[in-house]
Amino acid sequence: MEQERLPRKLAAVLYADVVGYSRLMGEAEDATHRTLSDYLDLIAAFVAGRKGRIVHYAGDAVLARFDAAIDALACATQVQTELAARNALLAAQRKVEFRIGVNLGDVIEDRGDIYGDGVNVAARLQELADPGGICVSESVRIAVGNRLPLELSDLGETSLKNITNAVRAYRVRVPGTEHGERERAHGAERRRSVSRARRRIEPRSAFVALAFLVAVGVSVAAALLGRDSAAPRAVTVAVLPLMSYSNDPEQEYFVDGMTEALITSLARLGGLNVISRTSIMRYKNTDKSLPEIARELGATAVVEGSAQLAGDVVRITAQLIDPATDGHLWAQEYDRPFADVLRLQSEIARSIAGAVEVAIAPAETRRLDGVPSVDPATYQAYLRGMYHLNKGTPEGVAEGLRFLHDAVDRDPGDALAQAGLALGYATLGHGTSPQADAWPRARAAAMRAIALDPNLAEAYAALADVKLYMEWDWAGAEQAFLRANELGPSLAMNHYHYAWYLALFERWDEAIAEHKRAAQLDPLTPTITAWLGGLYLYQDLGRYEEALVAVQRCVASATSGQKPSRKMGHFELLRASRRRHEVHGSASAIYGGR
Repeated sequence: MEQERLPRKLAAVLYADVVGYSRLMGEAEDATHRTLSDYLDLIAAFVAGRKGRIVHYAGDAVLARFDAAIDALACATQVQTELAARNALLAAQRKVEFRIGVNLGDVIEDRGDIYGDGVNVAARLQELADPGGICVSESVRIAVGNRLPLELSDLGETSLKNITNAVRAYRVRVPGTEHGERERAHGAERRRSVSRARRRIEPRSAFVALAFLVAVGVSVAAALLGRDSAAPRAVTVAVLPLMSYSNDPEQEYFVDGMTEALITSLARLGGLNVISRTSIMRYKNTDKSLPEIARELGATAVVEGSAQLAGDVVRITAQLIDPATDGHLWAQEYDRPFADVLRLQSEIARSIAGAVEVAIAPAETRRLDGVPSVDPATYQAYLRGMYHLNKGTPEGVAEGLRFLHDAVDRDPGDALAQAGLALGYATLGHGTSPQADAWPRARAAAMRAIALDPNLAEAYAALADVKLYMEWDWAGAEQAFLRANELGPSLAMNHYHYAWYLALFERWDEAIAEHKRAAQLDPLTPTITAWLGGLYLYQDLGRYEEALVAVQRCVASATSGQKPSRKMGHFELLRASRRRHEVHGSASAIYGGR
C-alpha cells in the first residue's frame, strides 16, 4: 500500500555558509570562532527582526525559515551589508564572509526542523553566490518583484547538484558592498524588464487605456481563462475534441480533460502552432468535414481520437490526419495506469511532433520528461474543476473552484491544481462583480504553483494577470508574461493580455504582433478579433482596412450565445467604419441585440 504523502508548507528558506571556514580556523582558530560567534548572533537578530526563525546551525552554516520571500531577501541584504562594514575593519586574511542562498518552495516540517527540495535548493544556490553575495531562485524574484531596490543578474537555467530539475538563478547586487560593486563592474547581463522597472514609466495613456480595458469588461475574454494553448509556427495542429468510448455522460469531464491535456502537452513545443481549446470545442459533436474544420482554423494537421477511463486504466486512441489529402500520418492506441496519464500525454505529443517532423528542443525534452505521476483522486478533482471552469458561466466558475479546492485539499503539493485555482480566481477578478479577495487568492495560488513547478506556463500566465490588473507592477507583469510565453508559446490568452500590456505603454507594433498571434491561436473567440480591430484604431495610423477585417471576423464568428462579443464587434465595426468615413453599421445594429 502506498504511504500517505507527508504534509508540506510553502516557505522562504535562507541558507548561509562561511567562505573558506577550514582555512580560517586552521590559521587562527580562537579569533575566527569569536568573529563567527558575533556574526551568527547578528544574523539571528536580523532573522528575528524580519519575522523569521533560525531552524538550526551546522558549524559555520545557518538555516532560517520565513513566511514571506521579501522578508528572507531583505534579511539577506541586511546581513551582507552589515557584515561587509564589519569585515572592512579586519585584515584581508581575517575576514569572515558568508555566501547566502534564498529559495521559495515547499518544505516538510518535522520536530522543529525543515527538509525537502525547498531547503536543498537554497543550499545549492548559496554555492553560486560570490563571497559576501546572495543568490536567489526565480520563485523568490517573482514573489519580491520590484518591491526591494535591488538589481539582479540572470544566471539562466542552472543545474544544481542533486536537484532533479534545473533552477533559474539570479545573483543579487547588494548596494554599498565590495561584492555589489564587483557585480556592477562585471556588467552581468540583467533582464530587460529589470531595466524597464528603473525607468518608472507610468504614462498617462497607460492609465487611460487600463481604465478603458477594465470598463469594457475584459471578463468577456478572460472568462475563457488564460490556459488555452497554441503558438504560431510553421506547422499548425488542431486537436479536435476527443470522443468517448462509452458515450457515458459521467465521463464527459474526463474526455474533455484529456483533450485539454493533449493540447497543453503539444503547446509546450515551440515548433508547433496548436489551436486553442476554446476554438477547438466549437467542433464538439460537429458534422463538419475535416477539410472544412481545418480551413476555418487554419490547421495543416488534425488530431482526432477517443478516450476512456476504466477503473484505474486510461485508454486513448489518436490519429494524425493531413486534411488536404485526408491521409493518415500517424495512429496509435494506448493503455496506461491512471497515475501515468501526464506521461502518456507527453508520449503522444512526442509522436505527433515526430510525425510532422518538428524538432524538439533540449529544454522542451526536459520538460516533457519531467512530468510527474498523479494521484488519481486529486487529478480527477482537478479535471472536474477545469471542466466546469471552462464553461465560463458564474455557476461554472463557482463549481470549478469548488472542485479545484478539493484537489488542493487532497494534495497541496499538486502544482496543476494550484495553477488551476490561480486561473479560477483570476477569472473572478476579471468579472463584472469580482469578489474582494479574488486577485490576492489568484496570486497566492500562482506563487505556490510556481514554487512547486517552475516550468508551469499557466501559473506564470495567472501571475502576469495579477501583476498587471491588481498590483500595477509593470516590470513584474512583463517578466511573468514573457516567462509564460517561453514555457508555453501556445497560451493564446497570455498573448492576448500581454498585447494589452504593450498597448498601455504605446508599444503598438509589439502589441499588434502579440494580438495577431493570439487571434491566430484562438481564431474563433470573437472578443480577441474585436480588440485586434480596436488596436489598429488606437495607434491612429490610418490602418482602418485592417481594423475592419478584424472586427468583421469577430461579428462573423460570434455565436447566438455570445451577445456581448457580437455587440462589441458591432461597436468596433461602426467605429472603424466612421474613421474611414464609410459607415457600415448603425446604432440599432449595435444595441439591437443581434
